[in-house]
Amino acid sequence: MINYQDRLEIDLLDLMVQILKKSKAIIICAFIGAVLFGGYSYWASGVSTATHEYLGTFDEYSIIDAREQLKDADAIWVEEDVIMSLRYEDWARKNLKEASKTEAYENVSNKSSYSYMTTLERAYYKALYAEILKQIHEGEFKNVDDWLVSIGRDDYSYASYIVSDIPDVSDNSKVVHSLSIKYILIGFMAGAFIVILIAALKYILTPVLRTTDDLAVAFELPVLGEIKGDNNMELVVSSVIGASKNMGIKRLALSGSIDDVMSDSIKNEVQKGASANNMDVVNCRSILKLSSAVEEAANSDAIMLVEKVGISKYDDIAKELELCNNLGIKVLGAIVCH
Repeated sequence: MINYQDRLEIDLLDLMVQILKKSKAIIICAFIGAVLFGGYSYWASGVSTATHEYLGTFDEYSIIDAREQLKDADAIWVEEDVIMSLRYEDWARKNLKEASKTEAYENVSNKSSYSYMTTLERAYYKALYAEILKQIHEGEFKNVDDWLVSIGRDDYSYASYIVSDIPDVSDNSKVVHSLSIKYILIGFMAGAFIVILIAALKYILTPVLRTTDDLAVAFELPVLGEIKGDNNMELVVSSVIGASKNMGIKRLALSGSIDDVMSDSIKNEVQKGASANNMDVVNCRSILKLSSAVEEAANSDAIMLVEKVGISKYDDIAKELELCNNLGIKVLGAIVCH
């Protein structure tokens, strides 16, 4: 059989056209992908939080998390520094003028050891600092020392009181979700890509005639006409008759790898035009399916193949040409219909 595979080429323009025909499916799948990925990002983003009414978005449970990750010595150092900073604030409120109070508050951390702390120690510092302020505010204490007296603790033991006083997280928690634009875009593109990939693979791997040029390139077969509807039927008939006269063909057999309404209609039109020009044309159907068609083709001066884009298989066309070559049947060319 004719080795046509090595000569077949991918027509990128035709491939693009076939993909664009799937535009509706591409858009639908893109939106489905966006919804699925967006839904996943919403579900995966769930975070359990607990908030103070006084501090708004501050997570009081970071006190426990930070304390558990610190060594005892480091935690005690931070706890002492928090009390020292709060006492400095109390002193600043009483002894500094209004103009300098703001500056004093802004530089509280500089008066302590905050600048020398690690990230985890700073997290613990902030959590304790905020929790003590909340309790002072809620209990309407004048200063941090009054608060310490009220809970019966000192600079070294108040932290354990705070931790033990924090309720179970399930009592004051909620799950917060958010949509990720990044995931939505990824889903949109993934959905579109899947349809495009399937369409491209189907175009490349389906072993049927893709374009008219495939006959000329892969099989080196002259194409005497291309029919899309009935617009250029007369031109095709004239081309076939002209080529037949130039080659001295008096009897022409029409065949093809397929037998359907459209191909039969084309063959009938060619027969009518040939009869008007005193030329004998016979519709012998498919030489791959009927022995009578092979006999009629063998008794003709040449054969014309009628093939259809998207239907005619490459292997069948190759078998037709091989059969004609073995029987010594001249192939005039081909007519391609869409």
